[in-house]
Amino acid sequence: MKTNPIETAVWSFVGPLAASRALKIVVLGTIGVLGLIFAGYAFKLIDGRTLDALRGSVIVPGIPVGAAILAEMALRDGMTQRTLLYPLLGPVPRSTLAVVRTLGTSAILATFALIAVLVIHALSGKGWVDLPQEAVGIVLGSAAYVSIFGIVHLVNRRGFVVCLAIYGLFDHSVGMLPFAIRTIAPSHHLRVLGGAQDTFAIPIVLDMPQGTVLGSTLFLVVMTVVALAVTGLLFSRKPLPELC
Repeated sequence: MKTNPIETAVWSFVGPLAASRALKIVVLGTIGVLGLIFAGYAFKLIDGRTLDALRGSVIVPGIPVGAAILAEMALRDGMTQRTLLYPLLGPVPRSTLAVVRTLGTSAILATFALIAVLVIHALSGKGWVDLPQEAVGIVLGSAAYVSIFGIVHLVNRRGFVVCLAIYGLFDHSVGMLPFAIRTIAPSHHLRVLGGAQDTFAIPIVLDMPQGTVLGSTLFLVVMTVVALAVTGLLFSRKPLPELC
């Protein structure tokens, strides 16, 4: 029976998920945050404005930080736990393996973020008009950040720290500037899709054009495609003993 390379790559990724430290952190963190939100809502400690702020925080910085944690699942976990030997010796091209595992990881992050946003929407009682655009932002943002941060984890054993540094020192800071240069930061485009184009307050008045949904969508899609291509190339060229 002929084996489908993509199917093999998917099962090789799904199999060891239960042992992933990063997944356990995100699951427990999501449960903890939602528990606090439910408790705050039940005891009337959280109002509608706070819920709106929390919903925005799930998208930014929630997705970039979640990607920094989860991106190691794509390839670094398999290298560390020595679970890549079978798929590497099987009929799956390395580039296919890298792309499937990266997109699988981004799907996990997007799922948790969507659950959190759905819960907050339900509690706020303000309707679901903004949800489709937010969902697009969550899916595309998860794919983009996991793809970029997956490269960092692939080439650096301290990927989590490096990813947080990249986000905090460059992405977040540049994305909040009230100047056109902010358009090079993925976080800016994630905010556009999330409906929160915030900038740093400065003592001058600037008439900055707002980002567009189409432009931000294309930016995140292109970013993901380029990052996946780089990931596949780097993973394909790594020596086998280093991978397994």
